[in-house]
Amino acid sequence: MAWLRENGITTPPFRFATTAAEAVSGCAEIGFPIVMKVVSPEILHKSERGGVIVGVPDETAAAEAFKTIRERAAGADFRGVIIYPVIRGSQEVLAGFSREPQFGPVIAFGLGGVYTEVLRDVALRVAPIDHAEADAMIRSLRSFPILAGARGQQPCNLDALADLLVRFSQLPFRYPEIAEVDLNPVFAGPERAVAGDARVIHR
Repeated sequence: MAWLRENGITTPPFRFATTAAEAVSGCAEIGFPIVMKVVSPEILHKSERGGVIVGVPDETAAAEAFKTIRERAAGADFRGVIIYPVIRGSQEVLAGFSREPQFGPVIAFGLGGVYTEVLRDVALRVAPIDHAEADAMIRSLRSFPILAGARGQQPCNLDALADLLVRFSQLPFRYPEIAEVDLNPVFAGPERAVAGDARVIHR
């Protein structure tokens, strides 16, 4: 997450904790309610392992959440947890890049959360992309009306989302040692786009 910030990609405030005491302190600093996620290089899909607890309300629950996640990660290389605030009023989207033998780095963008597997609505572009290409990528989704504020929903800030995609598309060239990156979820809200989690795979 710090690496994303260094490259101009907005993230929520976060804390990293390796003990229950550190987790309680980090949650108090962020402010309740919080989201707590497992940190382990061996657990790439955190939710499937039960490594994500959302809406932790207080310090007692924070200590229990840390212990629960540590127990669920048994047998894996458990490094600790990362703590974020609960983000409301945003649409979950995803961004990713991979290196294709024929085209080189390719950027993917689509709806995140429960929509990812259900709709399979993803736009692809060869990296890097500029702001106009990023905007076209966003608008090419069949589900674009959801981002634009369908049925009275507040629209996402499309300029902020396009800016995030532009910055993201530059990463494969700055870091040739990285094979893949997934940002999922990215919280696309009415004011900004924020990368909520990242998975980075080195070559």
